[in-house]
Amino acid sequence: MHCLLIACASFAACAGISVRDMGAVGDGVADDTAAFEKAISQGKVAGECDTGKQRNARECRVGKGGAMDFVKTAGNMLVLERSGATVRLKGTNFQTPYHPHFFFTRFDFDWVERGMAQVEALGMNCVRQLIGVRHGDYVGAFTKYLEVAERHKVRVFAIPDWPHKYAEKGTLEDKANLEFVRELVGAVKDDPRVLAWDMANEPDWVSHDAWQWDQDRPEAERRLKWFARMKEEIKKIDSNHPISVGATFNYSYWMPDRPFTLESIVDFVDFHYYRRNNREHWLGERIRQMKEHTDKPIIIGEFGFPTDPTFHIHGEPEHNEELQLEFYRRYIADITTEGIGGFIQWALTDCNPGVPEETSEGTYGILRMDMSWKPAAELIKAGYVATRW
Repeated sequence: MHCLLIACASFAACAGISVRDMGAVGDGVADDTAAFEKAISQGKVAGECDTGKQRNARECRVGKGGAMDFVKTAGNMLVLERSGATVRLKGTNFQTPYHPHFFFTRFDFDWVERGMAQVEALGMNCVRQLIGVRHGDYVGAFTKYLEVAERHKVRVFAIPDWPHKYAEKGTLEDKANLEFVRELVGAVKDDPRVLAWDMANEPDWVSHDAWQWDQDRPEAERRLKWFARMKEEIKKIDSNHPISVGATFNYSYWMPDRPFTLESIVDFVDFHYYRRNNREHWLGERIRQMKEHTDKPIIIGEFGFPTDPTFHIHGEPEHNEELQLEFYRRYIADITTEGIGGFIQWALTDCNPGVPEETSEGTYGILRMDMSWKPAAELIKAGYVATRW
């Protein structure tokens, strides 16, 4: 993290710690990042940002003499709010060796620390993470998670795990959702370590019998109305962070077109790509199709390929690490050629899939369960350069 940091006014000690004692120069030229990091590790430090207000040092991490920039949208690009610099995302869907859905009921911060170190080593700048009520103190857990991410120069694309997704307006379930928004979003509304909000993961996969919007049009319309309403509720609290929805298919952003499209609701487009769901179209084609329906920023919120040679899908070559590498080369080439806002691959590590049926779900990682790197991880590190916060 390369930035200029302003310490306490006149470098007087704040909260019992002076960043000067930690080696800070404070002349507006020197990079005092290391001094601030050392001070932060020992306690909270007040600092002056370009607003002139006394703030926690964490809010003064990035940007010359000021607070960390929020990520915003500008035309078809993601940008840093104050500098206007273009943002290029490279990230992962973060999971432990446990199934990702159980992440906040089996929260192992030692593993989170080790996992985030791998994210940083891969040259990634973000993770996508489910945040939910299944962990008792989910706000406290999320705050601690952000602290770990920050140490590794990573921001978090957060997915609220709603207590009652798609609840009807005015019901008790809806009230529980609104309280969840007030608590979770309210706690981090001014925190630039949060990259953005992803209101739901793959809502267009309505059920195993209706796996795209058009197969259950009434339910699709109900969900679209819910997303529009929840975005409004989030924005009442948080005007800093952009909002999207991680759709299974790119075409879910423009169809159905009643009562309105998903594209019209979000601040930026996030769709997922798996070859087994797109047999006739490579990722580059799907991106170009999406560009015909939006002038907003586009990211790929999930893509991946499994490496379990014992699991085989008809019509696909045998899964293995070499084939994963081959597919990743194609995906990254398409993303680079199309010049979109970046990607968040699925997933960091292999995991216990947590389901009884035969599945390759546990082998999508670019790291093995022992944290060793598969060949695709080396490609991710060297083959695509992300914005450094």
